[in-house]
Amino acid sequence: MNKRIRNWCDEVGNGKTIIVSKEIKTIPPLIDRIVRNLAQIDIIRYIKVRPDFLAASNEIKGGSRDPVAEPHHPTATGVSLIVDFPEQYIQFYEMNAARKGYGEKMVAATLDGLPEDWEVCIVMDWSGGFWEKMKAKYPSVNWDFM
Repeated sequence: MNKRIRNWCDEVGNGKTIIVSKEIKTIPPLIDRIVRNLAQIDIIRYIKVRPDFLAASNEIKGGSRDPVAEPHHPTATGVSLIVDFPEQYIQFYEMNAARKGYGEKMVAATLDGLPEDWEVCIVMDWSGGFWEKMKAKYPSVNWDFM
C-alpha cells in the first residue's frame, strides 16, 4: 500500500480496518464518500476496497479478509457493492443486517453523495419490502430492479 493510500485509510477510517487493493493508486471521490460514510456506522469494523467492488461489515472471513454481507447470515451486518464507473451504476450485490436499522444506515451511507446521473441496481430482492421502502425514501435516485 502506498503512503498516500495508507494516510487516506488513517484519515477516513474512524478506527476501522480499511483494506485497499494494491491495484488502487488513488481513491475516486465517490469511493471516498462511501467509505467515509460507512466508517461512521458504529457496528462496521472492516471495509475492503477494490477497483470495482467495495464491502463493509462487522465480520470478516478467511485469509482474504473479505467483509461478510451474505443475506440471512445470523450475526453479520454488512454490505457488498459492485461499482461500475464506465456505466455509472452501483449494485447492491449483498446486504445483511443482523440488527434492525442497520440496513437503512448502510443504504444511506452508500447513496449520500451519489451523483444524480448514477443508477442504483438491485438484482436479487429477498428483502420482503425493504427495497421498496428505500425507493420511496430516496425518490431522486435512479433505481433499477432486475
